[in-house]
Amino acid sequence: MFKGIIIMKFKSNSFKVRIRNAIQRRKNFYYYRLQSIIEKNVKIADILKIELQSDSHIGENVIIRNRNRLIVGHKSGIRDHTIIWIGKTGQIIIGNNVSIGYRGYCLSTAPVIIEDGVRIGPDVKILAESKGYDNIDIPINDQDFKESKGIFIGKDSWIGAGAIILDNLKIGEGVVVGAGSVVTKDIPPFSVVAGNPARILKNRKADTH
Repeated sequence: MFKGIIIMKFKSNSFKVRIRNAIQRRKNFYYYRLQSIIEKNVKIADILKIELQSDSHIGENVIIRNRNRLIVGHKSGIRDHTIIWIGKTGQIIIGNNVSIGYRGYCLSTAPVIIEDGVRIGPDVKILAESKGYDNIDIPINDQDFKESKGIFIGKDSWIGAGAIILDNLKIGEGVVVGAGSVVTKDIPPFSVVAGNPARILKNRKADTH
């Protein structure tokens, strides 16, 4: 059953036609709700595997190479010139009221979950993939990728500009990641971290008591 209402604002008529034709082919796959906006020059590999919740927004010149599911929550936005790559074993679930900044890059061969209220600055890289390199007798290019558990970013967190979030980790609720930091391991809730690799500077909750 087709659940949504297609009232999307397009700045490219050809893109509008492609979406309409795709949805006519398989109306029960994913649906587009009221007032979601896709700006001009957006490139999407598989429109049928994307769900945009109400008042969501995809900025100009965004590239989405998705072989699996992307969900963008209510009032969430992906800013201009962001690149999203989702492999067959990956998926990206973006909660409500999330902002992904300009020129972001998100690679998913395992699940990436971004909870409600997360703010991600410009030029941030989220990399849910790890290349094998341990065997010196085999060229790195020929080695398999390591098993990935994905990336989780807890609600109401703030990821500063230019930060890099590496694979197999969980960022807790209310975390602040300083600009340019490289996060390589789990971060406890309400921590403030910075550096390469990112280190805990303080706990926001402890400072309020």
